[in-house]
Amino acid sequence: MGRVADGTLELRLSGRWCLGCEMPAAETVDDRLNEESAIKCITFDVDGISEWDSGLLAFLLNVIKICERHNVQMDRDALLPGVRRLLTLATAVPEQKGTRGPAQRRPLLVRIGDAAIGVAVEGGDANAQVFQVRDGVLAERQG
Repeated sequence: MGRVADGTLELRLSGRWCLGCEMPAAETVDDRLNEESAIKCITFDVDGISEWDSGLLAFLLNVIKICERHNVQMDRDALLPGVRRLLTLATAVPEQKGTRGPAQRRPLLVRIGDAAIGVAVEGGDANAQVFQVRDGVLAERQG
């Protein structure tokens, strides 16, 4: 897990941090924070990471939530630059409800064109698919 010095817990991450790989659970960090109330900050040593994907990001997002619950600072400076950027995006303030206008419905001709392309791509019984498009257009006009 890491050592504690001056209220800082250093997490040493090494090896593969990929989905499908064996990775430690973020709950181990939670357990450590429950055991040692003197921890005020978490830092990282990532020199040993050989490969990573969204599995690492999922772990770190869980650590962020745990840190927030324990009122512990998480120092991201030692993380890989790409990881820092993705965490920044993942933890950005979510869009507030009601600020976006109503969803715009795609124009009728666009939907008909998509259906026609589907007929060309899928093949099969073109006549039956044309009738489905016709029925969809009629239903659109009625309701």
